[in-house]
Amino acid sequence: MIFLRNKWIMFLILFPHFSIYYLQTLEFELINIIWSSLVIIVAILITLTKLQVHKFSIVVSILLLLVIISSYLNGTLSVSITFHATILISVCIYLLYCLEEIKEALKGLYYLCGFIVISNLLTVMFPNINPVTGQEIYLLGGKNQVIITVTLSVCVSYLYFLFNGKKNIIPKIIIALGLLSTYLAGSGTGTVIVFLLILYILLHKKIKPTFIVLFLIYISTFLTIVIFRLQEILFKNFIVNVLHKSLTFSDRTFIWDVTIDAVKNSWLIGYGRDNNIILTKVSSLGVDQAHNGLLEISLESGVLGVLVFIYILLLIGRRLDEYRLSFEASLISVTIFLYLIIGLTESIFYRIEFWIVLILGYSILRIIDKTRSRFNVKL
Repeated sequence: MIFLRNKWIMFLILFPHFSIYYLQTLEFELINIIWSSLVIIVAILITLTKLQVHKFSIVVSILLLLVIISSYLNGTLSVSITFHATILISVCIYLLYCLEEIKEALKGLYYLCGFIVISNLLTVMFPNINPVTGQEIYLLGGKNQVIITVTLSVCVSYLYFLFNGKKNIIPKIIIALGLLSTYLAGSGTGTVIVFLLILYILLHKKIKPTFIVLFLIYISTFLTIVIFRLQEILFKNFIVNVLHKSLTFSDRTFIWDVTIDAVKNSWLIGYGRDNNIILTKVSSLGVDQAHNGLLEISLESGVLGVLVFIYILLLIGRRLDEYRLSFEASLISVTIFLYLIIGLTESIFYRIEFWIVLILGYSILRIIDKTRSRFNVKL
């Protein structure tokens, strides 16, 4: 079973879960399903062999079970929903297993992220055009999708850089190329995240916020923008003149209103995955997602799902804050925070990239120990 931790095996198993646009087309649908299923088989083998399940995997399973139960009760449960839920928990089990050998795991994630970032940059420079929407399409999909993978690649590349004693310049090049591809893609959300990433890289020795502080900032921002809409007063000039976006965030505020009203009528367990609530209410926009991570969870699994999700964040945050003086813990905390910020305008909380960072946070003690942190951390 040790061979499953090999960096190239990791590359092979995890690659189809990075939402590669071309793998999701009808031409590659069967190949994608078979390829994606590998991780389920691997997770079953690991579970049967080790006869041990991490607390993290148990809590994630509860979250996904709530989605499945809600989907069943609302008549939306399908093979696809069950399959994707199984995929997510399988990836968690596999990554937790791989991170027991942190050196090989970091190499595997670094090679995978580096390959995707470089390949995506080429498609940003020479994009295809979606024949239906007329928008540019890259390896990772549309412009708002690029930053989701780039954020992970920055975190992984920096950890790999630390692990190798800061002798290798290639990780820094990968980081720069990732940030460049996000900027060239022209995403407003991506531009904000790139700015925050650069700011953190420049000031990380002076700024070491705890996870709980970052989490409270996220909650405050969520309430400010999504619930109370104070951006229309406080950040109007920045949004309109700097980001060149509308105050509705490309009609997202209308979608949020519909989602919030719907959740009020089924607040405990939501409406399940693949519900048509949004598509029915705002059919003119042609969207079926809440375009907000927390609202998406509440729509699919209600308050129960939101509470479990917050528990997962705080479970990891507590571990990270125990070692907050280390750069590794600070980096992962900030990366999770950036995903939460992306989640203000995108439904990304079920994306594999986000869960990989959460798992890195859960495994922080192993990472600090193996990267030989230079900071004064009590282990």
